[in-house]
Amino acid sequence: MRYPFRKTRDMKDLKPGMTVYLLRYGAKDKLDAVEGEIVKIGRKYISVKEKKSSQFFPIVHLFDFTDGYLEKPGVYGREFDLFFSPEEIDDFFLHRERMAKIQTLSDYAYYLTTHQLKQICDLLEKGKRNYQSLK
Repeated sequence: MRYPFRKTRDMKDLKPGMTVYLLRYGAKDKLDAVEGEIVKIGRKYISVKEKKSSQFFPIVHLFDFTDGYLEKPGVYGREFDLFFSPEEIDDFFLHRERMAKIQTLSDYAYYLTTHQLKQICDLLEKGKRNYQSLK
């Protein structure tokens, strides 16, 4: 899944030795993030080594670089997302938390005025236009 609020990257921005953060898909907390380092940059894939892995048995992940987003494909979907700063991880969890809140609060739409519903619909339409402009 693409996250429109996340900044896309260009291959020219990436350099070997750059510190990155790996977050397992479905992680519940930002503390689950693992620090890593870019080892190799290819045309389509980026190799990232976990910093806590041993020298003799390094744990290296291969990330697919598609449309400026980095994700490690797994057997049943993506396995990891790659972030370039702890602030990006914070934004990711904040966005996910707010989306969940919106979904749970939608049950209370019956108690809103027509004007309030129109404001919410306008905001959602704006988000839809932003999403469509990314395609």
